[in-house]
Amino acid sequence: LRLYARSLGAELAPAVPPGPDDFDPSVLASLCAANPERLERYIDAFIDSLRQAIVEIKVAIEQEDSAGVGMLGHRIKSTASAAGATGLADLGRALEATRAEGNLRQARDLAARLPACLEAIQRQIEAHKPAMQATRE
Repeated sequence: LRLYARSLGAELAPAVPPGPDDFDPSVLASLCAANPERLERYIDAFIDSLRQAIVEIKVAIEQEDSAGVGMLGHRIKSTASAAGATGLADLGRALEATRAEGNLRQARDLAARLPACLEAIQRQIEAHKPAMQATRE
């Protein structure tokens, strides 16, 4: 499409990269309604899972394992979607798509954004904890 647009003398706007800002705390709160301990355990498991995926995806990229990158992108997408972190889920979806394309350079660029996304999600969870706790009561 870009080549066609260029042949017409037009440029397409760059795709808007997925970001960590899309987070719906009500999704996380609804998973653990009326159970503060369960909410804390779920948050800890969610964050730990993402940390582990970041480590594993770096290894997969170093080993030029595009199938592994795709699998880990799928895991990030699924985990983030279940927790209401739609921006991070979009990033996982983009990583998953690199598997079919075999584009490790793109995977490396996307993976480089994961630590900042994780930090942003952690800040948002902390900021929304009082509201999530109020939802439970």
